[in-house]
Amino acid sequence: MLKNTLIVPETDARLAARLVQEAIDTLDIVLMFVFGKDDQAKQTVEWADQLCNKTRISDTFNIRKVIWIRNAAPATLRTVLNSFLGDKPVPRVAALNFHDQLKGTIPEGGEIDPIKLEMLFVEAQKT
Repeated sequence: MLKNTLIVPETDARLAARLVQEAIDTLDIVLMFVFGKDDQAKQTVEWADQLCNKTRISDTFNIRKVIWIRNAAPATLRTVLNSFLGDKPVPRVAALNFHDQLKGTIPEGGEIDPIKLEMLFVEAQKT
């Protein structure tokens, strides 16, 4: 069961964009975005969600959160994503720091394992 992951709805682009923007606007958290809905994306989300448990401060607060975007194509959602990705293609994984700055990505087709995900989280937590 995913405890630290927001699964963005695929069928309601406005709601998806609003939820992603609210997550970005939340203070004091590091975000890891995972894009796609294939088996690799599902595995990546599971690993990232488990890695979030390392920084759980209480039952209600964690400085890490995973945002799973299974469909990044809708224009309203892409507008929000462009705030940190720019016009670059959507990667497989992206990490934002506490100040909503992009601190690292894993490109589509890139190798993913828990250590690489942890390194992205740590890099995002530095600043």
